[in-house]
Amino acid sequence: TNYENQSPQGSPRGLPGFSPGVSQRRRATSLPGSSQPASPGDIKMKKVVSSSFLGYDERLWSSLKHQLNNTKNAYGAIAKETRRASSLPATPAQPRSAYSTTRFSDGVTQASEFETPTTAVHIEFLQRYASWIYRLVGDEKFRSVTVYELVYGFAPVPALARNPRSPGRKTRPSTWCIQSLTSSTGLSLLDALLQNECEGQNILMEGLHGPFGPITHFVVHTWSMLFVDLLDILENHAAQADETFFWLDFIAVSQHEPPPFEEAQAVEMLNEHAALVEGAAELVLCCDVWSKTNVFSRSWCLFELLVRLTAGGSVQLSLTPRASQRLQVLCSTLGNEHDPFSIPLDTYDETVRDMLKVNSQQSKASVCSVEFAIKNKILATLGFERLDRLVKATVLELLDEMAAPLRVSTAIAALRHPHHLGLRVAFHTLCKLITRDFHNITTLNLEGCPAVTQPYNNIAVLEGALTGNGTITHLNISNSGIGPVLGALVAGVLTNSEHMSLRVLNLDSSMICGRQDSSSPEDSSGVEDMMNVLAEREGLQITHVSLKGNFLGPQSALVLAERIRWNTT
Repeated sequence: TNYENQSPQGSPRGLPGFSPGVSQRRRATSLPGSSQPASPGDIKMKKVVSSSFLGYDERLWSSLKHQLNNTKNAYGAIAKETRRASSLPATPAQPRSAYSTTRFSDGVTQASEFETPTTAVHIEFLQRYASWIYRLVGDEKFRSVTVYELVYGFAPVPALARNPRSPGRKTRPSTWCIQSLTSSTGLSLLDALLQNECEGQNILMEGLHGPFGPITHFVVHTWSMLFVDLLDILENHAAQADETFFWLDFIAVSQHEPPPFEEAQAVEMLNEHAALVEGAAELVLCCDVWSKTNVFSRSWCLFELLVRLTAGGSVQLSLTPRASQRLQVLCSTLGNEHDPFSIPLDTYDETVRDMLKVNSQQSKASVCSVEFAIKNKILATLGFERLDRLVKATVLELLDEMAAPLRVSTAIAALRHPHHLGLRVAFHTLCKLITRDFHNITTLNLEGCPAVTQPYNNIAVLEGALTGNGTITHLNISNSGIGPVLGALVAGVLTNSEHMSLRVLNLDSSMICGRQDSSSPEDSSGVEDMMNVLAEREGLQITHVSLKGNFLGPQSALVLAERIRWNTT
């Protein structure tokens, strides 16, 4: 974002003064720019029941824990379900029932109703706020502002660091920070703006239409994160939908209310917070997986993930720009082959699994009573070890999908150059990624990859990978010189696949009938195998098959003419 052209307008999450989830007892009484009292319909508040998550009884938790302990690959299955939900249109979380004998909703206890803010902020408001800070502090300081500093301002300069000629001079407070903007009312920034009592009301709200709305995206992040990185992530999400409103704790929650120290207060706060997590259509997980102070070290973030993963629903993993660059470098690297008789390991798999650390038992929160309440809730539900394994499996699944297109491109580039040292690694990585059915891989371009038929690459493995895939719609194996075996491969894939979505098949110049030119002997077995399946198999969605440059002989042409008349697609 070019903040200079916009109109006028650290420390980890949960440091002293921060009390996430505390209900706002002070309600807005007037609309921005108006002295008239606000009607209930103007301010988007509503009554909601308490979180169903905290109403699950021990019987249902025991059922889920039993499934995780005794069902093969249960963690991976839940991670895949979450990943697939993230590729679908956004929907609120629903109680998970696939891994328990009884639906969680059957065990929910009746809870009392309470008021909770359902208003979140639009990206235009955040851009206006960022533009104002940019003009006040300059480019260099702006790009170093963390979320913690956005709330509390820059730390005071120590006396020894000040000008020695005026040792008594004090630094000016950051007038743009949230605490300064809301100091006169003690409200959250959101409520202060709604009441028209924010210090920078005119600068932040002038000319904006509909800056607040119901929650669509619940954002999980740390307060040590750079504000410019957080804004970059949210802008990417906002560009994908028109009506996107983000729930951000530092805007929606008062930074002046004292944190709860009683156990009952902490439990009530967790209840309200869980309801927000469950009700959002999307949960955006903002993190740098290479950082030691990422979301997996904070108790609040792990509690939010516990609620979301238990209730089901979408989790959108979003990396910071720095983490994305490191991921691109990692995906562009292939491992070396040390033992020609064993399956080679990919550098990506080794690095990512060793890098990602989740330890909920050692996670921290600034308020001891809140940390104690969160950890008690983790122990009463899944337990530390199960939560760690579930979070790690889910994040790895989401990270793998994010990296899949670049890893596929790297593997194909290696297969196009037979002298490359990592051919077996590339072939094995490609087949593994195809099998995993990532929704962001819809086109597989193997044009000019003769290495797939090398003796050390079993083409039957590629056939099995394509058979199990349900997302690839365009398959290009042109200029590969594979020969008649290519027809058998395509026939096997189309015959055995249960979820085939293939629509376009490009087999140009692949020697499918064994001829390099019109004078070479012909082998029509490959064409016959493929065309038999295309003529007889029902439910296929293929609408385009290209066989240019294959020097089809009389036998192949006859088979093609006889079989194609029975095809209806």
